[in-house]
Amino acid sequence: MTTSTPSVSLLIPCYNHARFLPALFASIRAQALPYSEILLWDDGSSDDSAAVARSLGAQVFTGPQNLGPAEARNALARLAQSAWIHFHDADDLLDPAYNRQMFARIAPAVDVVFCDADWIDETGRTLIPWRYSQPAAQRDPVGYFLTHPMGINNCIYRRDLFERANGFDARLVPWEDADFHVRLAEIEARFLHCPEVLTRSVRHDGGISVEPHRNWRARLLALQGYYERMAPTHRPLIGQAAEEAARELAALRDSRAQDALQLCRTCGLNPPSGSGLALRMSRWFLPPLVALRWQAKRRRTARGG
Repeated sequence: MTTSTPSVSLLIPCYNHARFLPALFASIRAQALPYSEILLWDDGSSDDSAAVARSLGAQVFTGPQNLGPAEARNALARLAQSAWIHFHDADDLLDPAYNRQMFARIAPAVDVVFCDADWIDETGRTLIPWRYSQPAAQRDPVGYFLTHPMGINNCIYRRDLFERANGFDARLVPWEDADFHVRLAEIEARFLHCPEVLTRSVRHDGGISVEPHRNWRARLLALQGYYERMAPTHRPLIGQAAEEAARELAALRDSRAQDALQLCRTCGLNPPSGSGLALRMSRWFLPPLVALRWQAKRRRTARGG
């Protein structure tokens, strides 16, 4: 543990999210420990995001056009002056204990501190709880973060490590944050888990993560890259993730479902996986993508979705 407040820059990409900024900055003001600087990148917004952010105390940098969150974060990282950086999306919230808990875990033998998170809707109702495991992450960091996607709100990073990893891959929006943690694991970053729910991501109709075609296509592109460069020992995990992508793309009737299915088979799997008489029968009588589409529908029905 540190005995003094570490230097941490708060970096906020923003595109047409002026209405969310007051709530975010209220959660920033509630922190017991301050950020050394608060930088916001206004990514070509057509609303008054920049003016609202300035009124709330942020240093605002304005891009000429909407480049997307990955490029906005990369630009912010280049501007940051602190040894540690924390990215937070403009429409999400910090728990009051975030800085106290996370900063306390900064140490010489740590490169990334990460916490648990909840996805909530705009009324505050929890949609998805995201929980992580230090022992599992330590056993196989690459495999763990490949199969346990994690957002950037959960983390604080050494800035020099961010630079060594070459930042976010703008081709993979909105999967660029989950991919970034896989790539950090590949360069042997040292992760430390804080087992507390310290951030809440607000799901709303204007969020980029609600674009399912774009989301699963980006996931597939990342998986294809992992297959090309990772050791064969990780192919079963890549195949499982590819089957999930194939299932979701098939449910969306997206043409890239066939590519995801092929990647799954190349990794040695024979989808759809699972047990049960109905599923076994589907393998005999239905084409694989139709079976996956049927499986996705059954899963959504079971979840009440």
